[in-house]
Amino acid sequence: MYPSTLRITNMKIALVYSFKESEWFSCTVIVRNLVEAYKKAVGAENVTSFHFGHNYIISEEDIRTMANGEFDRIVFIDHKPTPTAFLEMWKSQDKDYSLLPELIVHIFGDFPLYLREWRTFNQIMKSKKLKFICASERQKRYLSNYYHQDEIFYVSPFPVNVEAFSGEESKNTSLNIRKKYGLPDESKVFLYTGRLSYQKRIKEMVSLFCEYIQKNKIENEYLLIVGEFDNIGLPYLGYHQIHGEYTREVFRCLEKFPKAIQDKVLFTGKISNKEISHYYKQATFFVSLSTYHDEDYGMSVAEALCSGCPCILSDWAGFASFKNDKIKKATQFVPVQLGKSLPLISHDEFSRILDETKSYSVDREDISKRSAEKLSIQAIGVHLRGILNESGYDFMGGSSLMNQIISENYISSIQMFRREATREFNHFYFKVYDAYTK
Repeated sequence: MYPSTLRITNMKIALVYSFKESEWFSCTVIVRNLVEAYKKAVGAENVTSFHFGHNYIISEEDIRTMANGEFDRIVFIDHKPTPTAFLEMWKSQDKDYSLLPELIVHIFGDFPLYLREWRTFNQIMKSKKLKFICASERQKRYLSNYYHQDEIFYVSPFPVNVEAFSGEESKNTSLNIRKKYGLPDESKVFLYTGRLSYQKRIKEMVSLFCEYIQKNKIENEYLLIVGEFDNIGLPYLGYHQIHGEYTREVFRCLEKFPKAIQDKVLFTGKISNKEISHYYKQATFFVSLSTYHDEDYGMSVAEALCSGCPCILSDWAGFASFKNDKIKKATQFVPVQLGKSLPLISHDEFSRILDETKSYSVDREDISKRSAEKLSIQAIGVHLRGILNESGYDFMGGSSLMNQIISENYISSIQMFRREATREFNHFYFKVYDAYTK
């Protein structure tokens, strides 16, 4: 972290993002928290927000305002679209971009899905001041395959509104998840929250949990799965699911087990954001085996930890950033290796970790406190202040590997990581995604 005594004198920041909520709720939360973190960084009076809609439109008046020399930094904090259309519209007021201040771009997931836009971005920004802020170290390593210019990369976690998640759960709370779902008061609850998606590995999680329960004759442990199913599939390999397909896959998997085992797995559907903190505080463990192709961070993990809930996670991408030497028992990681058509999760290690939870004891208050020290809006504001205070570097453009993958993208679209003859990953995938496993 950067020292809290660091001060910036009257630095003016323009924040560019969509004022409308995203279809991805986590992104809505992240953007909202980033706005507050930047206000902490330089003072709310020095921050001005500009609306850039997901329809790629920003008003000419706003561009004129940003180009008038008042702002020291322009910070793009929206997850979609890329800054490319914004920069192209800037040209209407400033043809050679001579009035463009230093640009700071927060990188979200799905970076490769917009490679053609990033190609144009590279052309526009070449030789101009630029910083990329990644949400995790592994995301930074991943992006470094596309840009061989380490000095433009910074790492700053997405902030958490810890006031909504910290603090001990009252026994008299109006929402008791064990009572709500008919579970014994002393039962152990493993919680997953988020999208129920193929790459989130919900089916494997259900299967492995049920096998563990069955093999060890466990009576008082449950898997609570919060969220809605989607049909995203695995676009890189051309695997697109029809509506309800993955839902049926998961329930067919569950139905292979005896009824008594099936009853240990509960699907809640979508719940309100106001309720989610109760789930984190009352669950025994948060668990996710996700190997989503751009699991850049893990907002649900950050919120669980700030609630004091220990986590069992796949050692994949942004999840690895939640290792904290001050609270080593807060996170346990299941090894992951790259595979031909899907990353490979260590089933044996996951089962071993589940078995160890029988005698696992943690200080939940300490987990919450230590996590907030790193992830709160206040803490990230201090971190961002340090990044803002550094001078940016002239951008040199994309790497040769990036240009090769973009060329493949023009041929194969989003299947640029697929081998031509099979539904397996190609050499480009293994080159860039190796960064997500180490």
